[in-house]
Amino acid sequence: MKKSVFFSSLFGLILISCHEMKKEINNVINTHSLYRSNEFAVFNDSVVQGPFVAIALSRSEIISNYKSPEDQSKSPEIKFKFSINGADNSAAVGKDNIIICAGGNGNYETPVIKFGKQYTDATKVSSKDYLQKDVKLTLR
Repeated sequence: MKKSVFFSSLFGLILISCHEMKKEINNVINTHSLYRSNEFAVFNDSVVQGPFVAIALSRSEIISNYKSPEDQSKSPEIKFKFSINGADNSAAVGKDNIIICAGGNGNYETPVIKFGKQYTDATKVSSKDYLQKDVKLTLR
C-alpha cells in the first residue's frame, strides 16, 4: 500500500515537473530566441524544432533528441566490397556482397567470403523489415 502511494506521488511530481518544464521552454522560446520561424527557433546555444532540441554543450559537443524519419526506414540489405589499397578491385561494378541484417537479435555474421567471390544472402526481406539501430555485423 505504501509503495503504491509513493509511486503515485512520484508520478504526480514527474507530471507536474514536465508541465512546468514545458512552460519554461515555451517561455524561453518566446523571449530569448535569436531567430524564430514557424518551423524552428535558434538560440545562442541551441535549436528547437517542434519536439526536437539540439543543445551545444561546448564548441565540440552537441546533444540532441532528434529522431530522423530516414533512420526508421533504412533497408536491412547491406552491400559491400573488399578492397586492396583502396581500389575497387574485389569485383566488377555492381557485383557487391550482400548481407541481410533483419529478423534476428541484432548480431549478424557473414560466412567466410573469399576476395573476388560474390556473396549474396538469401534471407527474405519483407516491406516491414528495416535496419535496426546498433546492429552488430561481423565480416569473416
